[in-house]
Amino acid sequence: MKPASHAVAIARDALVIITGKNSTIPSELIHKMQNGESVIDLLSLEHAFSAGRLSGLQAYTFDSKSGTRRFFCTCLGKPGKPLQIGNKVIVVADDFDMVDKVARDPAGIGYCSAALADPNRVQFLDYRTQDGVVHYYPQCKQKYHIERVERPGWQDLHGSKYYWVQVEKVPWPLTRTLYAQYGGKAWDAAGTGIVNVMLKPDAPGTKALQAGPLYQASYYLP
Repeated sequence: MKPASHAVAIARDALVIITGKNSTIPSELIHKMQNGESVIDLLSLEHAFSAGRLSGLQAYTFDSKSGTRRFFCTCLGKPGKPLQIGNKVIVVADDFDMVDKVARDPAGIGYCSAALADPNRVQFLDYRTQDGVVHYYPQCKQKYHIERVERPGWQDLHGSKYYWVQVEKVPWPLTRTLYAQYGGKAWDAAGTGIVNVMLKPDAPGTKALQAGPLYQASYYLP
């Protein structure tokens, strides 16, 4: 949801549901598919975070002021009724702390930005909704058609003018747009100065945003 105040989209970010590489969470909660991937049912996911701690499972979350937590609870809840996090869930400081604690806990399950989830330490869970549809994290090239598309006037660090684009078959619901708030003087104590300078007419940031959100790494790239 776009903020009510002056704001501009700067990022497209995907949240992922994570467990440790050595997870021992019971199979009745997390199912191993024939292709070796792990899937959790939406009802099990809701129950895990509502209860906080179950037999063989410990949920981790951000504090109640976190926008990431608010987005996660809104996505998992019903319209107008966000998921209520239980009091037995362990609260972490940030995404890095989330990854560290979940990776160290064989019973741990949590969520964080895909951009900061270390795939060498945690695994990403797909999840199945009540209609039977499995939502696969879109990084998986086996399930999604990925194209190499030319972007005029753009080059990456290797001098290529191409970038990878995904055509989703089943969109990843835990995807959000991040915004930068702006307004006030060009430079001020609130730290909005760089945003104002970058977004003034004909500034580099303004031109770049004409093509959409600037940062898409956590959604489109490894």
